[in-house]
Amino acid sequence: MAMRQILLLFFILGLCSCGNKEKPEEAKKTGHFSGFFGRGNFSDTINFEIEQDTTGYKVYFSSLSQNANRIPLQGIAVKGDSINFYLQSDFYRYSFKNKWTDNNNILQGSLTVDTVSVPYALRREDNDESRYPKSEEVRFESEDLKLEGTIWYPSISKSRAIIILTSSGNADRSASRAEAILFAQMGFTTFHYDKRGTGDSEGNWQSASMESLISDDIQAIKYFSVKTGIPLNKIGIKGSSQGATKVPYILRNIPELEYGIAVSCPGVSLLESDLNYWKNRNAEVLNEDLDTA
Repeated sequence: MAMRQILLLFFILGLCSCGNKEKPEEAKKTGHFSGFFGRGNFSDTINFEIEQDTTGYKVYFSSLSQNANRIPLQGIAVKGDSINFYLQSDFYRYSFKNKWTDNNNILQGSLTVDTVSVPYALRREDNDESRYPKSEEVRFESEDLKLEGTIWYPSISKSRAIIILTSSGNADRSASRAEAILFAQMGFTTFHYDKRGTGDSEGNWQSASMESLISDDIQAIKYFSVKTGIPLNKIGIKGSSQGATKVPYILRNIPELEYGIAVSCPGVSLLESDLNYWKNRNAEVLNEDLDTA
């Protein structure tokens, strides 16, 4: 009787061990997912960075060609193997519906704007840092102020470079980070920096004259050329808005530069541009007295 009980016990234990086989470990749902997105004549590589902490999931959107770098997404909802979120612009809501597949290594999704939906599939990239070019944090001086910047190095140096000029407002170099990385991926040694009084740079941009701001750009260009050993005639400059306005002034001061790119440049003088900015800020307060002012 005792032997039969022992055999029965072994039989039950055997069944239990068969039913509790270890399942293959599930890959984490967090990480960097990248893939191709296209519709009609438009195509782009989009990236989602999915993170998780004690408060829940966070998702960031990047598209270097659209100058978008780690834009936080909203309305994140996770249920089972699905994760949905959206990006709200001034006029449209971009709704993303996604599902983890292939052991969480693929994010299968669709983007819906109005009534149009476009499918996509993003694959996990294990080494997140490998997608970025090598960078170096640097410091230079202008008018006794210490200014901070970043140099991005292409994987294959082609002895060509581009410098992104600062623009109006209090934005630091993070605003041009996606653009700087994109240029480096295209083979340009790229430099961008914090305008005085922004980011890690000393000074006060609000009290600085345009001459001082242009002087900062000129010092940045000369410092970069010496630092990298790239001659001025292999360096181009690019500016947007107020940065674009500064392009011809800098080219006149450093004629050796290879080229200048002006994007969204005001079609008026610097003084008229500043006056228009002042008018726009004070239009509601002054009303009918605006022209007199």
